[in-house]
Amino acid sequence: MAEVSDVFTINENYPTTDALLVPGPNQSSYTIFIYQYSDWLAGNQGTLYALAQSGVNSDGTWQGVLDPYQSTPGSPVYAPVQLPILTSDAAGNVAFLPFTVVAVSQTNTIVLALEVNPPTYVPPTPEGSFNESVFVDSTPMSDDYWLAVDNNYPGWLLPLTVT
Repeated sequence: MAEVSDVFTINENYPTTDALLVPGPNQSSYTIFIYQYSDWLAGNQGTLYALAQSGVNSDGTWQGVLDPYQSTPGSPVYAPVQLPILTSDAAGNVAFLPFTVVAVSQTNTIVLALEVNPPTYVPPTPEGSFNESVFVDSTPMSDDYWLAVDNNYPGWLLPLTVT
């Protein structure tokens, strides 16, 4: 089972304004389905293979995902469509996931984008970490060292081994 590393929001304005807007007449008769690009290319194009879906408004914009917890009868509430940027499997292998976005009605299928790439993933930096390597005399220091500054020699670092 894959775990989500990070997510992004996708709608008719991803990655640019109106890029995934449903065209033509009767836009509200369509449903947006989003597939893994590799699934779509392999022929897994049934709605059961879709990762997410959205209704479409009469102007071609996406409604989002129906939120059953916030909705009441006659007053549907929609949440943004969110997709994973990266996934990792049980072995810890990380994969980049491009997507295929299609609009489907009872009589027509429109491929809005064959390959949609998520935004560049920037891993979070742990609090208090600067995510920098420390070098002493051009040698990278491992986590096995503490560094101390000698006030008698400005700019000089003294590696102290952890005991």
